[in-house]
Amino acid sequence: MSILPQFAMIEEPTLMASNLQTTVRSGKNPVFDYQKGEYVRTATGRIAEVEGLESLKGWVLKALITARNRFLVYTSEYGNEAHELIGVDLPDEILFMELQRQITEALIYDPRITSCTDFRFEREAERVSCEFALITPLGTETMHYTLEVS
Repeated sequence: MSILPQFAMIEEPTLMASNLQTTVRSGKNPVFDYQKGEYVRTATGRIAEVEGLESLKGWVLKALITARNRFLVYTSEYGNEAHELIGVDLPDEILFMELQRQITEALIYDPRITSCTDFRFEREAERVSCEFALITPLGTETMHYTLEVS
């Protein structure tokens, strides 16, 4: 007889990959107008909220305009590094490929995003405009992103 307590060992159930289901949820988020720099308000004065694909679109826009590794409040995965291309003299083809890579890397780690495809770029003097398809379990959405490269 031991002076230490004895516990019966409980066998943990084995999880099979076929038994697991992934549910991607997207809660409500406030709507922010980045051009005005303020939250959108309802007719009653409350801050407007969206959910589902509209909520995800708001997250995507915020991730694209946030510089990665610049703000301690965000993880190292959040944001993008496109700001590093400002002032760099690159041929358009290389610039477009790099922007596509950086946009994809900024977004794909989120489990709500399946992929980013169909990138189209247009350069207008010191500005690059981009359009791409955001593929999610909630649906597909065309997204727009603009970067001042000078």
